[in-house]
Amino acid sequence: MKAYYSVSITCLLLILLSSSCKKNVSEAPIAATPPVSADSLTKCHLNNVWDSSSIANHLLGKWQWEFIKCYWNPEDANSKDYQGLTIQFKPGQIAEVKQQDVISQTATWRISPINDNTYQLITTPLIVQLPGKIYICDNRVLFSDTYTDGCDNFFKKIP
Repeated sequence: MKAYYSVSITCLLLILLSSSCKKNVSEAPIAATPPVSADSLTKCHLNNVWDSSSIANHLLGKWQWEFIKCYWNPEDANSKDYQGLTIQFKPGQIAEVKQQDVISQTATWRISPINDNTYQLITTPLIVQLPGKIYICDNRVLFSDTYTDGCDNFFKKIP
């Protein structure tokens, strides 16, 4: 009889503990989505012929960071990590990173081909939001590093 009560109490405790760990579905965060899909931006980019010079010329100017999505934790995709961050690509291959209009980093940059007819941006020192393949469509650019299990960063050109 003692064994019966011990097993019953143990089972009851396990049920109570397991039910208290369950998350209410309504409490789950809403998944964030990028301002444009990576697929549509990539398709748009591929409708044009790009080379190192045309990409460099298109990047000149100021870009507002919009969104990040990382391969290793896509559920944490968001538009808050680098809110207020801008990158200005200047002639002479100088890039200025600003956070809330304060320069936080200056780097040199150049466009480098990748073996599959795509291009990447090389910065010295590294600007963490810019690794990956460059996909441009109109006033948006995607630095897509998910092919190396990295992050995708979306930017929009601003006047």
